[in-house]
Amino acid sequence: MKTSIESGYLLLDLGAAPNPRQSRALRALERDESCGLIADSERRVRFSVQHWATVGEVPTQETDPEQVDIWSARQDHLASLLGVQKQNVLVDVRGHVGGTDCRFELVVDGERVGENESPIFGNRVLLPVVFAAQKAITAIPNATTRDAQIDRLARIRSQLDGAAEHMEGSFGSISVNYHPHLAGFSIRTVRKASLQWRPAKFASQLLSLTLDEIHDDGSRAQIDLARLSPDAPVVAQSSREYLLLSEGMEAAARAAKPLQNQFARDVEADPIRLLPEGPSYDDVDFAEYSPRVRGFEPILRPEREVDLTSGIEWYRKDSDDSLPILRLRISTTDGALVDIGLRQDEAPIKLSEAREASRLGRVVELGGQSVMPTEALLRHLEDGVAQLARLESQKVKPTDAGEHHRLPQPKRDAAVIADPDGISALPQDIDNSQFVVPWAELESIITPECHLKPHQREGVEWLWRHYLAGRGGVLLADEMGLGKTLQIACFLALQFRFGPAHDRELPSLVVCPLILMENWKKEIARYFRTGAAPEVIAVTATSMRSELGPLLLSLRRPAVVVMSYDTLARHQKMLLRADWATVILDESQNIKNPGTYRAAAARGLKRSFGICSTGTPVENRLRDLWTQFDFLSPGTPFGDSPSFSRDFEKNSAGPLLLREALRYPSIGSPVLHREKRDTLRELMPLRTTVHPIAMTFEQEELERQIVRTHKGGLPILGELQKLYQHPALLRGDDTRELSPDEAVASSPKLAKCLELLEEIEKQGQKAIVFTLWVRMQDMLRDLICNRFGLPRVHVINGDSNAQNRSQRLIDEFSRGRGFDVLIMSPLAAGAGLNVTAASHVIHYGRWWNPAKEDQATARAHRIGQSQEVQEHYLVLHHERDPTSGFDVKLDELVRKKRGIARDFLAPTDNEVELQNVVFAT
Repeated sequence: MKTSIESGYLLLDLGAAPNPRQSRALRALERDESCGLIADSERRVRFSVQHWATVGEVPTQETDPEQVDIWSARQDHLASLLGVQKQNVLVDVRGHVGGTDCRFELVVDGERVGENESPIFGNRVLLPVVFAAQKAITAIPNATTRDAQIDRLARIRSQLDGAAEHMEGSFGSISVNYHPHLAGFSIRTVRKASLQWRPAKFASQLLSLTLDEIHDDGSRAQIDLARLSPDAPVVAQSSREYLLLSEGMEAAARAAKPLQNQFARDVEADPIRLLPEGPSYDDVDFAEYSPRVRGFEPILRPEREVDLTSGIEWYRKDSDDSLPILRLRISTTDGALVDIGLRQDEAPIKLSEAREASRLGRVVELGGQSVMPTEALLRHLEDGVAQLARLESQKVKPTDAGEHHRLPQPKRDAAVIADPDGISALPQDIDNSQFVVPWAELESIITPECHLKPHQREGVEWLWRHYLAGRGGVLLADEMGLGKTLQIACFLALQFRFGPAHDRELPSLVVCPLILMENWKKEIARYFRTGAAPEVIAVTATSMRSELGPLLLSLRRPAVVVMSYDTLARHQKMLLRADWATVILDESQNIKNPGTYRAAAARGLKRSFGICSTGTPVENRLRDLWTQFDFLSPGTPFGDSPSFSRDFEKNSAGPLLLREALRYPSIGSPVLHREKRDTLRELMPLRTTVHPIAMTFEQEELERQIVRTHKGGLPILGELQKLYQHPALLRGDDTRELSPDEAVASSPKLAKCLELLEEIEKQGQKAIVFTLWVRMQDMLRDLICNRFGLPRVHVINGDSNAQNRSQRLIDEFSRGRGFDVLIMSPLAAGAGLNVTAASHVIHYGRWWNPAKEDQATARAHRIGQSQEVQEHYLVLHHERDPTSGFDVKLDELVRKKRGIARDFLAPTDNEVELQNVVFAT
């Protein structure tokens, strides 16, 4: 293969006959619109040199697994095209870190790259991931300070180490080594941090704004802001140990650094207001604060919460058998510090008493003190008892006489959050006769094509009633495909024309996922006649920094402003100052985690009316609902998050109690939920079949190896998920090198999938196969083409840069006659795609979130479907025990999560729920 650089492009001449691996890679890259390939001919391709580096940039820690998998597959294909199986990279240094002559350099396969700004050097081409690291070295001006050099070294490490991890075992993998001088530096990236006011160390009447690192286990460690570099996002812990902060963390740290030892009366209560606009603060946790913060107290009232530290201490007296003591230090409202010591033998008893007191709403006696058993206190007691048990099992003895040994616990300071003034019940039912929709006027401005179905007219009437009745907001929870966007658009049109005068002079705001912004613009334009459509203003983070920001503050006319959740989070200081008639949170489950910056921003928006719109208000747990109602109507009918957790989530009757609190499904309830099976009489039935499949001996042995070699957490779950789709994914094999017979023989699940497709082919119908991993998608595509003689099988996954291509592929799939197969990712299912040409949905690879699976099936089971839809779940189990195995447990988990949501929204008898579910033998 010949390579050259011409006019900023990398040219690859594959020769007269590309080898099979190159041909397969070329076909895959031609389908991948994000890789930047341009085919000049059948054997000549070119890439932008700049894009060659961009496409190699490693995904961040927050990138979802599907995007990481797509990225890894892309690197594999590019390496295959080059014929480069592996590159060995050494990060070398000239001079030393801290010196003005310090220079980093890459040595690739023993050859020094130098300051080369081209991916070609010597007789080789740098892989995109290596070229991205090289660009990181050459593109940034030389750093002359030690901290700036550490920052650059950290970024080089992040790129190369991340690439090595993601590409391990794949074609195009890299091995990375560092000069001994560089290897001696410990640089750790802070993944999550928390910003909060807390008592100053030596004066409890003063407050300091602190930044804490949040570890994976939930513990916290305060970051020493005095050691924050003045010119780089690094914090020196020692001369060779550093913390690397993200963009948002650095901004938070610089805002907090001067705010130490402040009098309580002088502090800005909400630390969010102290931060500059622009940076993304998604990795900074504000779970302890909300826009309703009244202030912060260094000492908490025991009847509300406790401010405490805890730890284990040894007190040596006269004997060698003295017991360790769990120490609790509790701050009271008058500033006193009360120390409580619990011996090893009494601590478990006191924990049990505290749990019972918490259940009964009583105080518990600890060390002669009466203490309210709050969640924070119980947490400290549980941690302390667990540590005492470990000490006893390890036979740890006291230190030398006169000394004590302490195992520190992270300090948990709590701010006083202004809860609503009590919990208010919902008002009584609304009198329908008072609030009548002016249908004649509304129908005169919407297009004839947007004829409202009966359930959509009911939805518009429901929105209009609650708005005119002065309610704070509502949750429109119709199932996907029932036209929530149309109902909301009609409501906005009514508000702009017939609402109170104050709201007719204000814009309304739609906050939605980025991928849906264009859809909102198109749908509003499609719904209304020419000249009658509301003005739509699309806002991005870039436009907020320029002309649109000041405009929104002064906007005093009917308009629909559409922006993403990320834009709201980044620019909330400005957006919270604006006045809105109605705020719509589309796919409102995006604010389900109250600790995110976007959730705090949404809850602080000023508006007359709020609408949460989502088909999946409860995705994983009942608490998903709490933040949405804290936005819609704080305190009605729920209190704060701990109270909600206690009263509903930890109560076996939680779903029923939720329905009672929300008066659902009465006409006055702020929740409206309709299902397609009840609402759309023309909708074809959906039948679900679960296919149990026995694993091979090899798969069971690989599962045992995974469990033995991993300590748990996300890595083991990811490995098991790959194994249960196909062992080749786990081994890192090139799935394209497996023969069809080898691929099928080693995976009973794959064999069953092909068996189902054979039955579907006999019926002349179409199918969608859902699976996450790109290499599994590629294997299925190649096998299906080979087995059924199809000229092509399209793959649609969550590549955010290829969304426009998706509908084109679906159109082609839908136009064809007879049998065909479409392969999709379950995470791409929520992108508003309509695939009613398919009457079979095969869930080959399961996902944790039942809402995603339901959205996947809804691609085919929706308005416009003319056939009964068959939904297939492939569930692997251990050969001798059909009740065990990762797939079985995952299926149980997803069913449990789905049951929680359905128990709240549409509780039914189990027999009715399962009547269309068949367990195949």
